[in-house]
Formats: sequence, structure tokens, C-alpha cells
Amino acid sequence: MLIKIDSTKIPLPDPKLVGIEFDGVMCSATRDDQNGLVAVLTAYQLQGAAFQPTRFEFANGNSLVLKKTNIQAFIAAWMPFRQSFFTPS
Repeated sequence: MLIKIDSTKIPLPDPKLVGIEFDGVMCSATRDDQNGLVAVLTAYQLQGAAFQPTRFEFANGNSLVLKKTNIQAFIAAWMPFRQSFFTPS
């Protein structure tokens, strides 16, 4: 017996949890991700050359090591993705 499934009724995954690919990692963009990344970015800004690689755990279960060599490129890619979920005023 075959069961017919109406694909229009299957919920799509939350794009914030799916995320954006950076350096081979799907990086989610939830509120919790943003809060945590602000803390890492603040540490990077305050510590400058002394900033140590930091493994960041995303809400979708993936992780990415943020380093002096990739943090600016990551923020340049991730921030517009995160901002795309807000409506302009």
C-alpha cells in the first residue's frame, strides 16, 4: 500500500537554523548565535593580537574555530545573512 504525502504540508526547516556556509561549516544565525558571536567579536576587538582561536558552537550543532585570520571574513559573510531576517523600517 502506498501512502500519498502532500508535500505542501511538510514544514520547511527554519533557515536561521540551516544557516549559511562558511569555510565548509553551516553556521546558524539564531538570536543565541548572535549573542554569543557578539561576545567573541568583543573579545577579538579588545584583545587584538592576543586574541586566541575560539571554537564557537552554533545553535544548529555545528562549530567553527574563529581565529584572527578568519573572523573578519566570517563576520562579513554571516552578518548580512543574519540581518536578512529583519524587516527594514
